[in-house]
Amino acid sequence: MQARLTEVLPVPYAHLVFTLPHALNVLTGAHPRWVIDTLFTCTAQTLNEFAANPKWLGGLPAFTLVLHTWTQDLQRHVHVHVVMACGALTADGQWQAPRRSPTFLFPVEALSAVFRGKFMAALKQAHQHHALPRDPDGMTDEWQRRNRQLYKYDWVVYAKTPLGGPAEVLSYLARYTHRTAISNERIVRIDDQQVVLRVRANANGGKRTVKVAGIEFVRRFLLHVLPSGCRSRTSCSVLVVGRVVYGWWRCCSHRRDCLPRVARRNRSRRLAGGHREPWCAGSATAGVYCE
Repeated sequence: MQARLTEVLPVPYAHLVFTLPHALNVLTGAHPRWVIDTLFTCTAQTLNEFAANPKWLGGLPAFTLVLHTWTQDLQRHVHVHVVMACGALTADGQWQAPRRSPTFLFPVEALSAVFRGKFMAALKQAHQHHALPRDPDGMTDEWQRRNRQLYKYDWVVYAKTPLGGPAEVLSYLARYTHRTAISNERIVRIDDQQVVLRVRANANGGKRTVKVAGIEFVRRFLLHVLPSGCRSRTSCSVLVVGRVVYGWWRCCSHRRDCLPRVARRNRSRRLAGGHREPWCAGSATAGVYCE
C-alpha cells in the first residue's frame, strides 16, 4: 500500500456508481463478455466526455472502474464502482479543480442520460450487426419490448460520500477490488437443504438473514463467475486498465509547478532510475484515462 501511495494524487476523491437496469440481466447471462465490455466502455466514455467539457473540468480525468455483479443475496445486479479524482489535467499541464465546489464533479442526472444513450447506441449497433446471436430478446417483438422498458426509466447513476486523502482512497478501493460475491463471514449456517446468509436489512444499515436452498445458492453464486479472459481478477472484480499520457508528462517537464507534488515525485523517481516510461494498471494517477 505504501508503494501505491506515490501514485495517488493529493486531492479529494469521489465515488460514483453506474448500474445497468435489470431488464438487461437476461442478455448478461447470454453474452456476459459483451455486456461487461460495453458497460466499461460507456462508463469511461461518459466520464471522459464530462471531464473534457470546460463547464465542469476541461481536462483529462483520473479514475478507476471496478465491476460488481451481485446483490447481498447473490442476485444479478450489474454495476460499476468508480473512484475518481476531483479534478483533471488540462492540455497546458495545469491541474483543474472542480469549478462548482471542491467535491462536486458532475450532475448525476446528466451522467445517467448520456450513459444510457451510449449503451443503447452500442446495443442497437450490436443487434444490427448480428453480434448477439444468443440474445433471448433478439427477435423483433421482444427487442422492441425491451427497448421500451429500457427507455421508460432513468438509469441509476449516483454519487456516494466523497472520499478522503490518498490513504483512504487506497484502503477504500482495495475493499472493492478484492471482494467476491460473498465472504465466509456472511454465511451463517449450511445444512443438507439450505444456506443461511447474513445481508443488509436496508440502506440505513442493520442485518437480517435469508435462507436459500443449496442448489439455488450454487446457481446464484455461479452467476458471478466471469468468462475466462474477461478482464477479471481472482476476486471476480474487473479493473479497467489505464495508461499514463506521456505527452503531457513531457510538456510539463519544464514546469515544476504544473502537477501535484506527489505526481511529480512519482515521475522523477521512475525516469531517473533508468526505467522505461511508466504505465499504469488502473491506478488513479494524474494523466491516467481508461480505454
